[in-house]
Amino acid sequence: MSNYASLIIDAEGDLYFDEDMDEYNCVHFAKELSLLLDDDGIEHEIQKLDGKYGMVTHAWVYVPSEKLYYDAWTTWGVSDWKMLGYWDYENEQNPNIPHRFEEVKA
Repeated sequence: MSNYASLIIDAEGDLYFDEDMDEYNCVHFAKELSLLLDDDGIEHEIQKLDGKYGMVTHAWVYVPSEKLYYDAWTTWGVSDWKMLGYWDYENEQNPNIPHRFEEVKA
């Protein structure tokens, strides 16, 4: 399965990189990966973390048969969505804020 995710980035990486945002377009990547998985009949689901004002903070694909999560930063898949490469990228860009899924500690 990770071959699909890697192929998308290798073949079309520039299409997923949003110059204005200076990051990959995670929703576009997740939809493209979903289409490939649909074609092969592989069960999966697009999952997302919602942000403010109805905007998506991040989107990724979960494949239950593998128990792995994939995003444009993590084409090899990880066992926990909180380990997706996007969160490291976000932390590099905004080191003074906690990950959006973490509780703010007083």
